[in-house]
Amino acid sequence: MHKEIVEKVVEKIGEKLKATGRFVQFSDQSYSAAEFSSDNFRKIPDSTPKSKIAFIDGGNNTILEAASFSLQLLRVYYAVYSENKKRKTGKNEFFALASASNLGDDLVFDIDVFGKNENFNSVSAFDRTLAKGSHRVNASEVVLACRKIAELRQALKLADELEQGDVIVLDRDLEASVTGEKEVMDELYAKADEKNIIICGISKTTRLFTDTGDSASAVISSIAPEGAWVYRSVAEVDNEKHKAEICFVKLHPKSKYVFRFEIYKKQKDEAGKVLALLKNNAKDPVFLGYPYGLIEADRFARISNNEAEYYKVMLMSKAGKDSARIMEYIKSVDAHSILDNIT
Repeated sequence: MHKEIVEKVVEKIGEKLKATGRFVQFSDQSYSAAEFSSDNFRKIPDSTPKSKIAFIDGGNNTILEAASFSLQLLRVYYAVYSENKKRKTGKNEFFALASASNLGDDLVFDIDVFGKNENFNSVSAFDRTLAKGSHRVNASEVVLACRKIAELRQALKLADELEQGDVIVLDRDLEASVTGEKEVMDELYAKADEKNIIICGISKTTRLFTDTGDSASAVISSIAPEGAWVYRSVAEVDNEKHKAEICFVKLHPKSKYVFRFEIYKKQKDEAGKVLALLKNNAKDPVFLGYPYGLIEADRFARISNNEAEYYKVMLMSKAGKDSARIMEYIKSVDAHSILDNIT
């Protein structure tokens, strides 16, 4: 890149960094953002509650894919900690096939599951929560939505096993953004109300912006005090699909990262206790300030490309004479991968 271009890029970025903004900008009117204030910071307690805390994450990877179908391996992993020691782990793993079919005048994706007794409803090929712009829904996005629902179902199962005051931490925010999520999320909240199990989520990344287009987490970090803290009162949320209080947290004094943290709105008074648990679990130097339970969940839920390729080879070898026809379908979407491998 030419020197003068680099200088112009740096200058433009510098201009953007000066425009910090006054509050988080939401496009949905059900969010009422509050102006940033140093009064909204709270120190995270040093106490270590003895409640159990369960961390949940999911992973998926493509085995076979064409324009009309996507076969993926899905895995949901959980780890339960107590007094910062691992007490229990488990995983739910299965194959999901989303394939296009006609339903009357509508084009839908049916979901077939192999390996576990899981069921997912068919999804319209023009579902607004999954479609991008005016384009039809991609089959792979349908499978990703299934994974999100599977994570919530795992949380629901754990809520049955956990006791009063225990905590479930999801690797995500708490907005039910895709079709099918809200129903399971509402079941989870009902179980949480019944058993007093606390539901919260941490997002590794956040794309919340201020009114001037700056990063909300960066602005909050720039006015933050020393130590481990939580920034509350980001916005008042009046949305049936997002029953949460939105916060930002720094879980270790030496951490360089600020995360978006959400807690079920009815349980927001429990945030201090939950964050004390998370702070105690966020001391591992591999990712200082991020809960180790979520590091573990991410690691064991992840499905490597090598693993996906193994299943692809095995399936194609079993397909016999049908393998050539399957390859014709796959060629409709894999041209990019051929170009990527050209050196």
